[in-house]
Amino acid sequence: MPPAKQCPSPDDLRSFLLGQVEDADLARIQDHLSSCGSCLELIANLKAEDTLLAAMQAQTRSAGPDPEGSVVEALMDRLIGVPSPASRASQATTGRSGPSQVPAGDAQSGSSQPSTPYAPGLSDTGDRPHPERGVV
Repeated sequence: MPPAKQCPSPDDLRSFLLGQVEDADLARIQDHLSSCGSCLELIANLKAEDTLLAAMQAQTRSAGPDPEGSVVEALMDRLIGVPSPASRASQATTGRSGPSQVPAGDAQSGSSQPSTPYAPGLSDTGDRPHPERGVV
């Protein structure tokens, strides 16, 4: 009679159910289950609890009912026109969505005028530069 194989622990079987075992252990447990009826019965009765999954399910239940499809669609429609974070950062640094403006008094230009960034809406004649005011 061949020697009895040692059964995996309930924790090992639970890890097996969750797919959290190494390849070597996986082969060993699969081989054992192919010849051990009591472990097969035990594995059928084990409750495989993944704590992360359980926490997510509990949070979903406490969050309330799912929003109606029309609410989700309306939110998606509103988000379609929102610029991406990268384009918003570009607009914030340039003051507009186009190419950046070079301010007067830039150190590379050699100008003695103070450096003032281009600010649309400061001029009374539109967005044209006004070097005499120090705004370019």
